[in-house]
Amino acid sequence: MARDPRHPVKATRRSFAILEELEHAGTLGVTALADRVDVSKATAYNHLSTLEAMGYVTRSDGEYTLGMRFLALGRRARERVPALAAIEDELTELQAATGESVSLLAIEDEHTVCALAYGNRADRWFDIGDRFPIHETVAGCVALSRWDDDDVSALIEDVPDAAAVEESVSRARENGILFGKAEHGENFRGVATVVDADTDPTLVVEVSGDARHLTGRRLEEDVTGLLLSTVKRIEIAIEETD
Repeated sequence: MARDPRHPVKATRRSFAILEELEHAGTLGVTALADRVDVSKATAYNHLSTLEAMGYVTRSDGEYTLGMRFLALGRRARERVPALAAIEDELTELQAATGESVSLLAIEDEHTVCALAYGNRADRWFDIGDRFPIHETVAGCVALSRWDDDDVSALIEDVPDAAAVEESVSRARENGILFGKAEHGENFRGVATVVDADTDPTLVVEVSGDARHLTGRRLEEDVTGLLLSTVKRIEIAIEETD
């Protein structure tokens, strides 16, 4: 579980705050970044010039954007997923078979992190790199169904909707899958299940889409059946890599 640092380094937080603003905005100048991160222009410039020298940001006409050096870090992070090539093939086929969006989520430090995503971005709950507290997502709640009751209770002790989280976790334990709606809109539905393999991080596969056509028997039987058979093949592929 994630722990708060005993002696947090403010400069590190500021550098990453700047990088995250660039991730969201794409391209920004020093003044805009300073305003968004609430630091002086001189401080923002010092951080940016350091990051530029290291290759993590680039500058053009006074505007900054993320550098390609992050690709190496992303590649290394993705390599933590076992049997990655086989999983990518399986999820591509699942997306084609369902016509819906498909995501592979990793559970890391009490958060749900999107590792792979396929399909129309407008119909996805997640994009690659998106990170949410584990209890706020359907994928996270289905992963929590594998936790001990005491650990779940400790995690959600101060969560306002703790009872709803407990209910979702209970349903996931009973059924091995969890249906739900997206946190950001009533028009999205999805189903998720855990990849039953000894992996670190824990992996969850989710199918999501527009509730107008992803509902009823199509969601609960057709799409869910395809999801479960795909996950079974993924589990076999992971086992074969051990």
